Amino acid sequence: WLQSLKKRSLRQTRGGSDHVSDLRVGFKDPSLGIVTFGSASTELQAVLPMFGSHPLSSVFNQRPILILEGDDDERIWSQAIRSSKGEIRAYPCVAGDVQSMEKYERAADRLLRSVYENSKSYSFRDRDDSQGELADSGNVIRARLACRTAENLILSDDVLEVLGTDWNNLQQILATWLTQNSSHPRYAELLSFQNAGWPRKSFPLKELRNLIVGLSGSNRPWEVAVGQAIAKLKDTTHSGPNCLASYLGKKIVSSLNLV
Repeated sequence: WLQSLKKRSLRQTRGGSDHVSDLRVGFKDPSLGIVTFGSASTELQAVLPMFGSHPLSSVFNQRPILILEGDDDERIWSQAIRSSKGEIRAYPCVAGDVQSMEKYERAADRLLRSVYENSKSYSFRDRDDSQGELADSGNVIRARLACRTAENLILSDDVLEVLGTDWNNLQQILATWLTQNSSHPRYAELLSFQNAGWPRKSFPLKELRNLIVGLSGSNRPWEVAVGQAIAKLKDTTHSGPNCLASYLGKKIVSSLNLV
C-alpha cells in the first residue's frame, strides 16, 4: 500500500501524467482501527519517498528523517553523514524555510504514527533571536542550534581546526584585513563584528561566511568543513564554550549520539 503510493508520488514529482490533486494517502489510527484518507500535501510528498521499499522493516528506524531549514543545512548534515561512515544515521529532508518546518514535522509525525511503532524523526533549525529549547512534536524531536545560525558553526574551534587555523590566528587575520580593505562590500559587516567584540557564537555571519573561510586559507566549502567536523566529534580534543558541541547544543548532540 505505502510502496504503491510512494511510486505514484515519485512519478508526480518527476513530471509524470498523474495529477497530484488526485493523490490520497490513508492513515491508520491503531487505537481506533480505522483508516482516514487525505490529500497529499507538498510536505507529505517530500517525506513519503523516504519510507523504504519495506516500510514494516527496521530500515527506516535505522535512518530517521532529519528535517532541516534550508539547502546549506542539508549540505552540512549530508557531509556529516558521509564522513561519519555510518556512525551518524539520518535522512536529511529540506523544508525550504523555517516557516514551513512545522508542516513537515506534522507530515512526518503522522506517517510515523501510522506505520511504525516507537519510531522517531528529527527537526533542527537555527536559533536566530529565539531563546530556550523547542518542545518535541509527537514523534518528532525538535531542536535549535545553541549558536545563532549554521554559519556560526564555522567559528567553533573544531571547524576552525578543519579549516587549518584557530581563533587567535583568524582573529588577527580579520583585524589586519580591515585595515587594508575599507572599500570591500563586506567591510562594514566585518567592522561591526570587530566593534561588537568578535562574538563568534551570536553575531549574524551569513554575509561574512565566504570571506571568513577564504581568509582562513582553506579552499573547502564551509558546509563541507562543518560536516566533517561534526563527523569527528567523538574524537575531538576541544571543549569549553566555543567547541562545536557547545555551538550545536546538548539536544542535537544527544539526539544523534554525536559524542
